[in-house]
Amino acid sequence: MRQVRHLFAAFFLLLLLPQPAIGAGVDADAQQSASKIIAGLGFPDSQVGYVVFDLGDGTILAEQNADRAFIPASLQKVPTMLYGLERLGPEHRFSTRLLAEGKIVGGTLIGDLYLKGGGDPFLTNDDLLTLIGQLRTVGVTKVEGRFLYDESALPSLTELNPTQPRAVGYNPGLSALNLNFNVLDLAWEREPKTGALAADAVATSDKTKVSSDTVTIAMLPASRGEKVPYLPATSDDGEGWLLSPDLPKKGKVRVPVKRPALNAANIFRQLASQQGISLPKPEGGVTPAGSRPLAEHQSLSLQGAARLILRFSNNLSAELVSLAASSRGGMPVASLREGGERIVAWLRQKVPQGDWRGLLLDNGSGLSSLSRMTARQMATILFYGYSLHRIGLDFPALLSKPRWQRDMAKLRKKHGKGLEVRGKSGTIYFSRAYAGYLDTKSGDRVGFALFISDLAQRARYDAAMDVNQVAAPPGAKSWTKRAKKLERELVSLWLLSF
Repeated sequence: MRQVRHLFAAFFLLLLLPQPAIGAGVDADAQQSASKIIAGLGFPDSQVGYVVFDLGDGTILAEQNADRAFIPASLQKVPTMLYGLERLGPEHRFSTRLLAEGKIVGGTLIGDLYLKGGGDPFLTNDDLLTLIGQLRTVGVTKVEGRFLYDESALPSLTELNPTQPRAVGYNPGLSALNLNFNVLDLAWEREPKTGALAADAVATSDKTKVSSDTVTIAMLPASRGEKVPYLPATSDDGEGWLLSPDLPKKGKVRVPVKRPALNAANIFRQLASQQGISLPKPEGGVTPAGSRPLAEHQSLSLQGAARLILRFSNNLSAELVSLAASSRGGMPVASLREGGERIVAWLRQKVPQGDWRGLLLDNGSGLSSLSRMTARQMATILFYGYSLHRIGLDFPALLSKPRWQRDMAKLRKKHGKGLEVRGKSGTIYFSRAYAGYLDTKSGDRVGFALFISDLAQRARYDAAMDVNQVAAPPGAKSWTKRAKKLERELVSLWLLSF
């Protein structure tokens, strides 16, 4: 049976290679309807590429610009999760540990305490409290030596992509030790008469909120006529933010953490103090070999993490999976770009029949306008994901239902309850992508990959970008709204046509 599956996979992938003409399986009516929808929403044909394919026999049901390269945006998280699941295993768990050198005497650790990060994408305040509880259980209430944070397992970055806005929550720093997705809730309010600023930076998780005592907040000296609402200003001691005098009197934003390991250690120290454990000011270091383990927190399984990453599209989490998978076997990577390159190499090795020419993954999350992918390449990736049932992984189940459930309810009422969509979307200014699996009106399951990109408009935006701005460029929101409508109408068409 395994040999039959491999032969079927090879046959299918050959069908996904570039074709001289549209295959016999293409539905002409559906193709014509798609063209009308695209034109009706004002998109040139050159800006839209898609492939719809039958997962049963490999027939290509519809295609347009199948081999034209587009920006995948967060759709890139699909191959990243497949890469991580196969290299690390669905049950892989990330570990965060407390280790010590020295002896515990009368509740005091006479020596150094290490908080060692293992790249957990989902570590929260609540998890730190669990570690603190374990520390109390082994009898530690004070550290007489040093308190060190160890981020040596992975590269340390102050932002995921230096060409993206600096002050947005989706572009935080990264290290082996991260907390609450490396974001803080920054709130401010001015005293009405004096205009004095009162501000707070809060580290938030499901059950625990704590105001960071190491985040400095100040005003920009004066309005410079620039609409820069807030700027990061990191220091040796922690995080800092400069707020514009032109901000509203009251507000709240989610801002990125630029020094994640130091931030996590500072929050740990603050939470430990609340639990009666006295720690010195944290400093960076590497855990010596032979250090004694005191406490450990393990993340949820990678399969569970992948479901959340594909649903909520957190960039930091995807990059951590990419780096962990790339580093497996003692082959560490030095950059996110190198992690993306290893995903491409893995695809070439796993699916040598695929046409991977021009595939560029600038990182593991899709937070880049440099990445490029074709609809046919995405279709090949989706088929490979679908084939992982051979190792007990139902990859389509890890993907999410679309947000337009009201429209889906109308379609089901009119055309049958079996209609279903499972997919992953990606959005970056002037690019939108959506791909996944459809349970169609005929009862078949098909795969689809759809890309919409205005590469010229994106290039103009990149050339003029100010990384200190957080506002969307002119026209970006309306473009994305139109692209989402096109996506919804094409997917609905395919649900009913195949």
